[in-house]
Amino acid sequence: MSITERFFHERQKPEISPLAHIVEGRINAGRQISFKEYMDIALYGGIDKEGIFIPGFYSGNSVTIGDNDRQIDAGKADFITSPECSPLFGFCIAKQVLEMWELMDKPEDFTIVEMGAGNGTLAHDILYGLKYLDRGTSDSIRYLIVENSPTLIAKQRQKLKDLPVNFVQQSAVEFNHEITGVFLSNELVDALPTHIVRRCKKGWEELYIGKGGAQIFAEDWKVPEAMVLDSFDSYAPEVNIGSMIPINLNGRKWMENMAKSLRRGYIITFDYEIEDRKIPLRAFSAEDKGFKKRYHAYRDKQHLGEFDITSDVDFQPLANIGEKNGLVVLGDVTQGGFLQGTEFHKLRDELSLLNDLAITGGRGIDFMRTGRLLQKSSGMRVLIQGKDIDEDQVLLGVKNVYHDLETEKRFKPLSQGTPVLGR
Repeated sequence: MSITERFFHERQKPEISPLAHIVEGRINAGRQISFKEYMDIALYGGIDKEGIFIPGFYSGNSVTIGDNDRQIDAGKADFITSPECSPLFGFCIAKQVLEMWELMDKPEDFTIVEMGAGNGTLAHDILYGLKYLDRGTSDSIRYLIVENSPTLIAKQRQKLKDLPVNFVQQSAVEFNHEITGVFLSNELVDALPTHIVRRCKKGWEELYIGKGGAQIFAEDWKVPEAMVLDSFDSYAPEVNIGSMIPINLNGRKWMENMAKSLRRGYIITFDYEIEDRKIPLRAFSAEDKGFKKRYHAYRDKQHLGEFDITSDVDFQPLANIGEKNGLVVLGDVTQGGFLQGTEFHKLRDELSLLNDLAITGGRGIDFMRTGRLLQKSSGMRVLIQGKDIDEDQVLLGVKNVYHDLETEKRFKPLSQGTPVLGR
């Protein structure tokens, strides 16, 4: 190659992102980079060779969550969560929380702890929902947001500036303050860095990231880390050869800390469950950022840190960890079933007829957007656990016509041997 050809070749060579440089540096130094470590760098940042912190997707200014207030164009949003589709999502959760509060005999120190609050929209809608549904008698209920991203905390404070909300800037995984009330999360666990393992003829292999080419990192499959293999001692998933499964050790630690922190009350977890064991992870971003929303985009060197990476959630280990730490499963339902049980359609009709934006804090009830909420509920699951409460109670969120009764007892108690989630 001539000097001129080399010059133009280098000029055309795509520039890789600072985070990709960090990953390449670790690989060049002989480090094995697991998918879990790679996902952690992409979403939450890392330290470069100069000792400078480079922010990731959530810790920097890249993340843009779409909103129902139409202040963000849908094409410029990286993703849209259920609260952003309609205020009815928060109102339905408020209805469930009120029932829980009442079943606990209305304790004065009742607190809702939301772990990872996005734009603050869900907190906004739950608080307005409590005000509408309870007419003031639940004013003693406190609201606490646990959020690690400074960028998102700033958005949340702006959104909730007129509402009684307290903030803790901390990783949800590390939170360990004693609480009486409800721990709540929506699409949090799928953003926790996770190991990805695959069943092979000889047992299991784990996904690692290799140097690859100029634009894309490589996928390497190697022997799993010892702590990943050790996790199978308490959970042996049944999957076919060639199928993958996320081993979310961060999610298990998160559940353990919540269970230990919960003096009395409930944990409600909304997230995507595993639907396709051939593709248990995905990467996506706003369409106008110049690259497609596609599976292999997660290894894109140019844009690492600019797009979201998520992993589907295996709920069985969360149930197992909860049971080991004093929790019982009170509900395991589809999100559509939860909305039906908390009278989604009745609330929609009531608020549409009233047509009073003061009730929802300025957020309108748009029938097209409420339809989008129901559509988004596909693939979403709701796990409800409780501690030191009546285990025979049947909550509103599990009294529904959409719930598949055959899956109601799909979590096998630890007392019956090694739990396996049949698929």
